[in-house]
Amino acid sequence: IKIHLDYIKGLGFFVEIEVRADCRYTATTEFLTQQCRNLMAEFKITPEQLLEKSYSDMLLEITS
Repeated sequence: IKIHLDYIKGLGFFVEIEVRADCRYTATTEFLTQQCRNLMAEFKITPEQLLEKSYSDMLLEITS
């Protein structure tokens, strides 16, 4: 699992929790899901704060 701390000008700060594709061969989906939930708890990220849009999509929304 990788953690990215991003700052996007015009949007703000973001935390991205990423499961690498090769992790799926060494751990179960259930284990990886729980690890992501644990990291969300550590960063105090609620499910309501999750985003499905890309940074570029969000930037397009605020500039159009």
